[in-house]
Amino acid sequence: MNLFNRETLTFSHFYNDPEDPDSLSSNQVFALEEDRRGRLWVGTAGGGLCRYEREGKFTTLDERNSALIHNRIRALFCDEDGILWIGTEKGLSLYDTSREEFLEKDDTPGAATLEGIFIRCYMKDRDERFWIGTEQGLFLYDKSEGNILPFTMPETVAIRSVTSDNNRLWVGTERSGIYLYDFSQKSWSHMEASGNPGELTYGKVRSLYRDHSGLIWIGTRGGGVDLYNPATALIQTYSSRTTAPGTPKNSNIRQMIERRDGSIWIASDGGGISVLDRASGQFRFLDLDPRDSESDNDQVYTLMEDHKGNLWIGTDGSGLYFLEAGRGIEALERIPMRDLPGVEKYGGTVWAIFEDHENTLWIGMEGDGLFSLKEGIRQNYFHDPDNSTAALDRNMGRWIESFSERNWNL
Repeated sequence: MNLFNRETLTFSHFYNDPEDPDSLSSNQVFALEEDRRGRLWVGTAGGGLCRYEREGKFTTLDERNSALIHNRIRALFCDEDGILWIGTEKGLSLYDTSREEFLEKDDTPGAATLEGIFIRCYMKDRDERFWIGTEQGLFLYDKSEGNILPFTMPETVAIRSVTSDNNRLWVGTERSGIYLYDFSQKSWSHMEASGNPGELTYGKVRSLYRDHSGLIWIGTRGGGVDLYNPATALIQTYSSRTTAPGTPKNSNIRQMIERRDGSIWIASDGGGISVLDRASGQFRFLDLDPRDSESDNDQVYTLMEDHKGNLWIGTDGSGLYFLEAGRGIEALERIPMRDLPGVEKYGGTVWAIFEDHENTLWIGMEGDGLFSLKEGIRQNYFHDPDNSTAALDRNMGRWIESFSERNWNL
């Protein structure tokens, strides 16, 4: 992890040091969340849960020293009561961030129900229902009853994503397409993959996204993007199998987001980014490194738009990219994270990006720890190989000089 200090104008790199119990417990970070007190929580792949203490140190809660159920954490969510929901590969733990303690198993809703179950995702809908997607189906937290129960589906399926529209719950599955639950009718319908025009193209649904106009974007693992229009109940497909200009070169879709200008950005695993201009209805393909057709840059893991409308792009092996708000695609800039001290083992693979309440951007890496950037950066502060606190190299320094109002997770 790297942290930029706006007073001292230095970066600090936070990573696992086996000799330092106050260091980050693992260099593989899966999840990040901020609690109601503004503290950052880090879910790791095998190192348990870490809390950043703002003095360059971490407090680690794991299976050895706490009631954490499992050390591989996949999902984090802090609710309005300050309870941190910790979804692991072996069940659920709850941590009270006000009292600084784990809830006892008997006081943890659904502890027995979710015991041993791989938790993938959370989703809180507009009616305050809290949904939990797992490898063994869907669960619902009933706050009034204080319990978590299985939400019966037509079949037990591994769930990858959950979203909702006006009166329906959308559940994206690993191999069974999409299940939709109608709250008014209290019934399920099944959107199966047929490959026929106007229908779902592929059964492996990795991501679901509802845009501001109510359209549902469906990202699949192998079939590209399907766009569902509730007004017509028809689907339009964008994939590498079609001939439409700018559609994804690779049909393995990682993530989709809608920017403030209404454009839809689609990240693929091996096919770069495709951008839909809503005004023209045209796609444009974004090659992150046109000079190298074999570059890992085309494997995009995550997209995030910050509070100012700037876009951040995390890639597999090629670090982070930045596009300033209001500028065209041609203004995309690469942040050369490979050149930062400590980014050695995996060469700059960004798993996740998160902005906290202070507008600090946290970047979670695969094997290279955790970085952060914060507004207030100034120019001409370069890496000194004899000074471990000055972690900027000259390439990063030039990038910072050209964007003098920044600083930036997982």
